[in-house]
Amino acid sequence: DSAIVSVALCPPRLGVFDQQVQWLLVICTRLTVSLVGLHYEPSTGLARPTDRSLNSQKPETTLVTTAGVATSLFHPRPGTDEADGLTLLQLEGYSARCEGALFHLIRHTSDGHILLASGAPQ
Repeated sequence: DSAIVSVALCPPRLGVFDQQVQWLLVICTRLTVSLVGLHYEPSTGLARPTDRSLNSQKPETTLVTTAGVATSLFHPRPGTDEADGLTLLQLEGYSARCEGALFHLIRHTSDGHILLASGAPQ
């Protein structure tokens, strides 16, 4: 698309998004402003890695795509099968063209309003 100008993590407005959306990632580029839903589900495992497994394994990131709807990032703990999961949720219709405005500042209110500050079009 275009170079990213600014990014922010904002709370979703109640009643607007699915219950699964815990946070909104606001991404402003030179051409568009887009929202991506985030859902985090921490691991419930209490296993601790061993010293040997820490030396022999590096944490890896696995990217999984399911029917073009959600992307999950898992960060396995060395020496265990447990992983924390962050799911990116595609939000259809939550992208808008900027018409040349550069949104260089993103703020939010506690009840889910997203505020964008713009510079002069170039």
